[in-house]
Amino acid sequence: MSFFEELKRRNVFRVGIAYGISAWVLLQVADLVLEAIEAPSWVLKALMLVIGLGFIAALVVAWAYELTPGGIKKESEVDRSQSVVTDTGRKLDRIIIAFLVVAVAVLLYRQTGVQPADEQASVAPVEQAVLSIETPTPEANSKSIAVLPFTTRSTSEEDKFFSDGMHDDLLTQLAKIGSLKVISRTSMMEYRDTTKNLRQIGEELGVANILEGAVQRVGKQVRINVQLIDADTDEHLWAETYDREMSLDNLLDIQSEMSRAIAQAMQTTLSPQEEALLDRRMTENLEALDAYRKAKRFSEQFDAGDLARADLEIQHALDLDPEFVAAWALKAYIHLSTYWGVFSNDAYRVAAREAIDRGRAIEPESPDLDLAEGYYYYWGFLDYEAALKVLEPVLKVYPNDVELLKVLSFVNRRDGQFDVAYRYMEKAYALAPRDIRLIYTMGETKKSMREWDMAQGFLDQMQRLDPTHSRTLQLQGEILAGRDNNFQEAVRNFVMVRQETLQLGVDIWTMLILDHDYEAALTAASFGEDKESADGFLPPAMTQGITYLLAGERDKALPLLEQARRSLEQWHAEEPDNWYYHQSLCRTLGALKDRESTLIECNSAIANKPKDAYDLSLELEIAASAFAMAGLEDQALDILGEIAEARTGSPVSMIAANPMFNSLHNTKRWQVLMREHGIQP
Repeated sequence: MSFFEELKRRNVFRVGIAYGISAWVLLQVADLVLEAIEAPSWVLKALMLVIGLGFIAALVVAWAYELTPGGIKKESEVDRSQSVVTDTGRKLDRIIIAFLVVAVAVLLYRQTGVQPADEQASVAPVEQAVLSIETPTPEANSKSIAVLPFTTRSTSEEDKFFSDGMHDDLLTQLAKIGSLKVISRTSMMEYRDTTKNLRQIGEELGVANILEGAVQRVGKQVRINVQLIDADTDEHLWAETYDREMSLDNLLDIQSEMSRAIAQAMQTTLSPQEEALLDRRMTENLEALDAYRKAKRFSEQFDAGDLARADLEIQHALDLDPEFVAAWALKAYIHLSTYWGVFSNDAYRVAAREAIDRGRAIEPESPDLDLAEGYYYYWGFLDYEAALKVLEPVLKVYPNDVELLKVLSFVNRRDGQFDVAYRYMEKAYALAPRDIRLIYTMGETKKSMREWDMAQGFLDQMQRLDPTHSRTLQLQGEILAGRDNNFQEAVRNFVMVRQETLQLGVDIWTMLILDHDYEAALTAASFGEDKESADGFLPPAMTQGITYLLAGERDKALPLLEQARRSLEQWHAEEPDNWYYHQSLCRTLGALKDRESTLIECNSAIANKPKDAYDLSLELEIAASAFAMAGLEDQALDILGEIAEARTGSPVSMIAANPMFNSLHNTKRWQVLMREHGIQP
């Protein structure tokens, strides 16, 4: 008998086939399970190695041994006339068929029920990824891309701006392709002139592909060189040079051609809707497009000067092209940013509405106008339901728009939908993993939800990115105060932020009050150029008066509190809809122990407070402090009980440290509340 026939007789081929099919099924199931539990990639590789070694062992065993009714015996010890290899072969045939059925089922499930890992625009859930410095970067999605800032040899500011505009436009185009994970501009700008290699950049951003580009303008000609590179292997996947005459048509054609070529190189098929979006032209005027780009850049900061320049640029764009719908949307956004972040004058809301309506008359179904209208309802009226109604459908058109994901998270958070809000933040984080403002927002959210480990994880990540950034210092101070009651260190962090931004004056004063450092609190009680002070929301006479009152110097406190009362009553009469005057007057009257007026004003403030689930506990805590200072114990304790059970707000440990609640300490309800939350009264 030949060697081949002997292999067949001993069922070595059948064992090999059965082992191979069963091993494939095992690996597919393991891949799904390991992906679900987010196991490191080496686990699957190790399993493959073990299975590979097992295959050799299985063939050796099949050759050398035989399964008999009396157990496993060496083949050489079995009488050929008593051999049952034929029966064993039939059993192996049935096993092979069974595993083939399972294999087909697994294959169908993976194709129809689950996307492969490289099809998912995912980073490992942030809850796991940020908790430790040692946490490995998630394995890159094969359809993920980072576009490095384009370089230019020119030293001209105009040429640099043109290069940045081309980079920004390409990112905008690629972000319209839903199956791609495109890292946002915010996370890319730190890599301008970087000395890091592509593998480092790919690991930091969690991407598999990196696009490099260079732009050169000479007279009326423009040359753009681009190359798509595998971040792990440095392999060039695609490269192209575009030499065109400077015209709007040519520039837009280049953007469209590049986007399609990149998608093709990354093996992505565009939907008809995505094809149409890539061909869509915002304007036919190159100068108008240039002004639009400048306005967009200036509008990124809530700064009065930058927003004023943004408004001038966008108006110039509209003067050049009154049919420029995206420019009308941006004009509305600029007005709303000014209303929300600089000066809450109704004229800005009116101007925003007019800009949206002008754009609607040209293109009623514009997603850019939908986005602007979402901000109109959110920033203009705190109407979260109306905002979400227009914003959520835009995500189908712009699935990778980080700013859209952010605003959806903010609106849901203020509406009390914290889990939904956080999911949007996670999606934004996958596209902007180096955006320190976004990371702060996620940490701030977890801090406010009293999830301290998560908040600390985000803080750790911020400290790795920029330990001296104002947002990093702010979150560090907030965690030190809320988790540790370390108010002195919180003040130290807040003071550093204030030196840079003139913010957190109120927070510094509050921390000093909680630390019972009334001398320092008195110095900090006037907030200088802070928006709150400038608008009269927190008159220095009120904060100084409360400080003296808590320090036991009532004779110094009363004249200041009466002065604050007169000012607030006057301002409230002039602006009856300004809720902040309600709140400040409520606290001032409580400090004056005017019980009847405190009840009226504080209940009115609570009834008329803006709908904002995120700040609700803080606003209620202020009313509770007014009731406590006025001697209205039951009203104060009713509110404090509600805050203690709420999902967000100050932890009970901070409430316990607040001297404004000293009058409650001897009540039975206070003592029960403290013990229920692990604090010895």
